[in-house]
Amino acid sequence: MVSILLISIGITFIILGIMIFIDKLKLLRTGVRAEGEVVDFEKKIEASISEEKEILYITVYKPIIRFKAENGVIRTITYDDVNSNKIYKIGDKVTLIYKAEELENVEINDIQNIFGVLCKLIAMGIIFIIFALVLSLV
Repeated sequence: MVSILLISIGITFIILGIMIFIDKLKLLRTGVRAEGEVVDFEKKIEASISEEKEILYITVYKPIIRFKAENGVIRTITYDDVNSNKIYKIGDKVTLIYKAEELENVEINDIQNIFGVLCKLIAMGIIFIIFALVLSLV
């Protein structure tokens, strides 16, 4: 019974990863590209739990990027992607991609951004499935 549940969770992770990947590929094919520039950083305090079950507060700096949208409007966004660990400096040029009708959902056109979530979710799914198979053999 537990094995079936774990296999179901694993398959769910894999399907979710594939769905997100397809959505990102669609964005790559049909999205509008714009050149942006890192103009500043937004300081955020994020909480996480340590191995000793203590709450740790971490200072994180999210890049603020200015770009000119397809309609000519200059926009400024704070890029807040948990999957990205790339380090930016003020003045860095980045290629952005977004759906023309959704200016709020802007992403950096980066291979890690596209394949990172897919790889993580599929790996989690495979781990759950392997764990289920090992449990069923015991």
